[in-house]
Amino acid sequence: MNFIFRILSFTLTIFFIVHPLAPQQEMNKQPFIYKIIISDAITPASMEKLNKAIQKANQDNANALLIQLDTPGGLMSSMDEMVKSIMNSRVPIITYVAPPGATCGSAGVFILLSSHVAAMAPATNIGSATPITMGGTTGNNQDPKNQEALREKIMNHSIAKIKAIAEYYGRNSQFAIKTITDAANIPSTEAYKIQLIDAIAITEQELLNQINGKTVKTVDGEKVLQTKDINIIELKDDLRNKIQSIIANPNIAYLLIMIGITGIMIEIQYPGLIFPGVIGAISLVLGLYGLQTLPVNYAGFLLIFLGILFLILELKIVSYGLLSIAGIISIILGIIWIAESMKEVEETSIIFLFTTTFVIIGLFLFILRKVIKATKNKVVSGDQILFEDIGEAITEINQEKGKIFIHGEIWNAISKEIIPKGSRVQPYERIGMTLKVKKVDENN
Repeated sequence: MNFIFRILSFTLTIFFIVHPLAPQQEMNKQPFIYKIIISDAITPASMEKLNKAIQKANQDNANALLIQLDTPGGLMSSMDEMVKSIMNSRVPIITYVAPPGATCGSAGVFILLSSHVAAMAPATNIGSATPITMGGTTGNNQDPKNQEALREKIMNHSIAKIKAIAEYYGRNSQFAIKTITDAANIPSTEAYKIQLIDAIAITEQELLNQINGKTVKTVDGEKVLQTKDINIIELKDDLRNKIQSIIANPNIAYLLIMIGITGIMIEIQYPGLIFPGVIGAISLVLGLYGLQTLPVNYAGFLLIFLGILFLILELKIVSYGLLSIAGIISIILGIIWIAESMKEVEETSIIFLFTTTFVIIGLFLFILRKVIKATKNKVVSGDQILFEDIGEAITEINQEKGKIFIHGEIWNAISKEIIPKGSRVQPYERIGMTLKVKKVDENN
């Protein structure tokens, strides 16, 4: 029963974690802009965070979306998607490198320059956008010529991309190119002087007042910004965003990959340990997502598949509940990964979680009952199996001869008393191929 109590406690803990206790903020009827903060490496999590914010800003007809940016750079694949989302937004995107002391490096340069308004706070810097490849090379790419060709290919792609973005908004494309070719890096004051950015302001409210009335080019045509003294609504990270941000950190992602490979190798080497294989499989999926090898939806479906597989294996393998707990965790993570938001997780995962949990509890009660029953039974083998069974006399049995049918076999039998044919008998001793039997009371 302690195990069942632990399962229920785990379920209730998850419920209170994913279910928000605070009421939802009502939509402001006055003109407003949304704001998000990206203050770490550019990863699949930050890409999804930005995409969701842009989608919400467009749906709710916000006056603009303000991105407070502080990043050393990140994955080029995530950056490319973020640039496309920004440039194709109907709502103007204002990217503001802040607070003072913040950095806009590498992938952040592309994000800032692709925004409809590019701004920085004093004592911030921008540049060093030279692309760097991660990981080792395999196959023909080990050839130095191939490595150089690959590097040149990435460099040319990056140069053309940043030049096109800068020219599209009328910004300083020559310096933008230097951030890639020479890893050039300058403070915000210089960036403003050379017209790389549109504004420099110490606070976001000062920035919004400064750009009020500015005309920007969007996919819907030119729009005039109405941002003076406007209400700012910050879109906070929910549990889903926080989990994905942690997993998408390159250091965490690499660590998960190593844990995954090691765990699976240990399970292959020593089958039946269960724990290394379970942890390894989940870690590998999460690590592949963190490095953007697996798209978020694929990672989610794989986690749900692993969860269901663990629950099925629990019925076949004695894991003392480890597979069931791992299955529940894996399914919850899978739902979180494929959900659009934590609100959607609430609507789907809670019902699914409780249904799954109570089904598992039912199965465990059944299995536990069988296990307890089996442990209470005496271990029998050989003659003991016959002595525990009841047979039938197929002939009359006396002190010299007789035959019985027991345990699917016909045996010779003798008895101290005469036992009529058809009577129920039970052996109590074996002499060679002959059983000594006694008559069983018909009322038992």
